[in-house]
Amino acid sequence: MKNILVITGLLICFLASGQNAKEEYNYSKRISMGCKMVVKDNAFGILDKEGELILPLEYEDIDFFSNGYVIVRKNKKNGLFSLSDKKIIIPIEYGDIEKLKKGKKGFRAYGRNYQVKEFSFEGKILKEYFSKCKYHNT
Repeated sequence: MKNILVITGLLICFLASGQNAKEEYNYSKRISMGCKMVVKDNAFGILDKEGELILPLEYEDIDFFSNGYVIVRKNKKNGLFSLSDKKIIIPIEYGDIEKLKKGKKGFRAYGRNYQVKEFSFEGKILKEYFSKCKYHNT
C-alpha cells in the first residue's frame, strides 16, 4: 500500500511539474527544426527541441522567414537569427530583410540612409551599396 501511495505521489509531482512548464509561457508555436517561438508578457523568444531557451525573451516580434531562419525585431529594427547555428547572423539594425532572388543565395537588408547589404546564409557581408528607393530608408 505504501508503494502505491509513493508511486502515486511521484506521478502527481511529475505531471504537475510538466504542467507548470507549459504554463510558463503565454503562447508557443512550433516554427522549424523542432524549435518553438514562445511569448511571455509580450516578449518573444525561441526554445530549441530540447526546451532550452536559445533566443532570450526580449524581442518585440519573431517571424519565421525561410529554411531555418527567423526575423527578430527589437527597438523597431530587424535582424536575422539562424536556428541551426543558434545565433543572430544579421545584426538587429535594419528596417527590412528579404531573401535574395534569381538564384542568389542569402539575404538583403535595408538600413539607414538608403544603405543596402547582402549577406550569405552564414551572415557574411557579400555586397554593400546604396539604394535610391526612399521606401527602404529607415
